[in-house]
Amino acid sequence: MSLMLAKLYTALKDAGASEATAEAAAAEVAGYENRLTGVEGELRSIRSELSTIRWVLGYLVASVTAILFKVFS
Repeated sequence: MSLMLAKLYTALKDAGASEATAEAAAAEVAGYENRLTGVEGELRSIRSELSTIRWVLGYLVASVTAILFKVFS
């Protein structure tokens, strides 16, 4: 038996679903939950990289502005 959500399985059984149907549905929902967890982790990684890129871009803009100010003044 693959990973499944026990509370969902019990709720489906109590609602009158067959054992095989309840088991398959609970396993499918658990699979989606695992995928969602992976996507959340990737999103967290992308956000941290974006934060770093913003800092680097700010530094570069300030440096170029300072150089241009020095050249033209």
